[in-house]
Amino acid sequence: MQKTIRRLSACVCLSVAVLLSLVVYGFVTMPDSYTRLETEPAPRSLFTLTPVTVRQTGAIEPGGDYNALVKLFRAIPVKRAKLTVSARSVVVPGGGIFGLRLYTAGVIVVETETVETENGSVSPAKEAGLQPGDVILSLGGETVRSHTQFSALLADAEGAPLEVVFQRDGLQKKTTFRAAYSTVYERYMAGLWVRDSAAGIGTMTFYDPENGVYAGLGHAVCDVDTGEVLPMYEGDIVAATIHGCKKGVPGQAGELRGSFTGERIGTLALNTNSGVYGVLDDWDGNAATLEVAFPDEVETGDAQILSTVNDGAPQAFNVTIEKVAPRDGEGRNLIVRVTDERLLAVTGGIVQGMSGSPVLQNGRIVGAITHVFVNDPQRGYAIFAQTMAGFCRALAQEETDAAP
Repeated sequence: MQKTIRRLSACVCLSVAVLLSLVVYGFVTMPDSYTRLETEPAPRSLFTLTPVTVRQTGAIEPGGDYNALVKLFRAIPVKRAKLTVSARSVVVPGGGIFGLRLYTAGVIVVETETVETENGSVSPAKEAGLQPGDVILSLGGETVRSHTQFSALLADAEGAPLEVVFQRDGLQKKTTFRAAYSTVYERYMAGLWVRDSAAGIGTMTFYDPENGVYAGLGHAVCDVDTGEVLPMYEGDIVAATIHGCKKGVPGQAGELRGSFTGERIGTLALNTNSGVYGVLDDWDGNAATLEVAFPDEVETGDAQILSTVNDGAPQAFNVTIEKVAPRDGEGRNLIVRVTDERLLAVTGGIVQGMSGSPVLQNGRIVGAITHVFVNDPQRGYAIFAQTMAGFCRALAQEETDAAP
């Protein structure tokens, strides 16, 4: 009898240990947020998602966000999660190269320096509290749109104090600025370098066939010196062509080399940490489409990317999704490794200009390439396509609301 009791006790302890291990495993690995179709049933697996009833409505409605419970064996609560009930996005996959031209809202302070005056070296920018990364929005009550205008306003003031409105870390600030007369250049100078525009090439991820709203890059256009996201005033995208490729090697990122052809193909409306977005001037509303995968549908394993690495059409290349990290931000939801020998022979892996290349898996668009591992160019990060689709839907709604 005692032997039987000991065996039962051991079985109970083992069962409890296994359950606790599964609960811990689920708590650590299961996402904190989910997106589901209105009529989609809960997945059949060890862990299921149970919406918490909303008292005000008594039901789950499309377009809403709700609290939910992740449960083990449909019974044991593991963690709370956010449930978004959404329609499935259907888009036209991209992979083609485009050029972008972005003009900033204000001018970006790139660097500060001293000015040689008859009284010695001074730094007007530092004295005013300005620093690299600041965005100067207005000077002396005048909205600043370009570095040329900024210089003209300084010259007109002839050293008189001017109110400066600038942005730092998303907050607007004010200071008083006084240019200094340079005995070297014989004119009033600010003691700073500024930038008002940016240009480059990237890859289009997809577009909405109903209204032509597109998504690209998967990351923001940033200032090359400060690393800050460029605040956009206006911009557009143009046709581009590839002339060659600088192959990536460990320690040095590669780069697609191309140029603009001059033909505008769309507007540039948003520059965000999740990519760039706008409206195409012309598009094919009947082009072949693919569904966008929800983040919790993406899995490790075989996949493909669509990229343009020569003067031709986008091609499909084999890759492996090595890791899915739903909680990671800044375009680092997936780790992707290039396995296709054709692509490796040309680029060495992922190179600059391939950002935005759509990642395909199980017949859906699951993500977009964003960054390369500098020390391992065969590997890089990707953002969830669903995140980019959300920005497209929001922009499409804005366009609809603004239409006469």
